[in-house]
Amino acid sequence: EIANPDNKKTLAEVANYQYAQYQGLIAVAAREQHNFDIVYMGRQCTFVEIEVDPETGEIIINDVCNVNDVGKAVDPDGINAQQYGGSTMGLSHNRQDGCIYDPATGVKLNNNLIDYKWFSFNDIKGPFNPNFVENGFGYGPYGYIGCSESLAAVNSTTLNLALYNAIGKWVTDNPLTPDKVLKALGKI
Repeated sequence: EIANPDNKKTLAEVANYQYAQYQGLIAVAAREQHNFDIVYMGRQCTFVEIEVDPETGEIIINDVCNVNDVGKAVDPDGINAQQYGGSTMGLSHNRQDGCIYDPATGVKLNNNLIDYKWFSFNDIKGPFNPNFVENGFGYGPYGYIGCSESLAAVNSTTLNLALYNAIGKWVTDNPLTPDKVLKALGKI
């Protein structure tokens, strides 16, 4: 809270609070439904820093920071690679992934990988900051839990929130194309 700097919390404090709040509820539900005694749910968060050009509606992604609780990092380089790939996939879905149909005939106009655009790592201007936390509470051997595909889901919604924070208007119809941003700004 900008107005109350004494309320400042570290990421670890927020994560620990959330873990304490939900872990008990999840354990009770699992015992009732599946007769489990120990339940662990993977946690993650993503931060995206963007700029918006108000003249063109272009969204520039300056920074992406992911934090995943992986239980136990058996392969740290593989975890970071999954975070890069999942983030790129999710941001691509959110920013430019969409089918285009001819309004008169209903024929799909971008049904190949040349016309159907996906992000590459070069489409994100700033750095990726992949981070992971190890608590050993995962279901897998050595207490690990996966983190890859879930990043695509998290990142596909994070950009909408960052755009709202940047322009003060909601744009929820994905993909977030420049014309939709300009329309939200009242420019077209």
